Amino acid sequence: HIGNARPAVVFDVLFRLLRHQFGKKHVVYARNFTDVDDKINAAAAEQGVPINTITNKYKAIYRQDMG
Repeated sequence: HIGNARPAVVFDVLFRLLRHQFGKKHVVYARNFTDVDDKINAAAAEQGVPINTITNKYKAIYRQDMG
């Protein structure tokens, strides 16, 4: 869904603006991924795999899509 990309685009633009204004040394981009959630826990239990197997899969897909 294209709407899911909006926060990534907004914060990427903000990061670039702040880095340009204040310099690379003074601006750090940190991103959070939710890796504890009832749906994630249920999917891991259903598939019989560790939670990080599920979360790592979707983080990789997200990074590829946003790349």
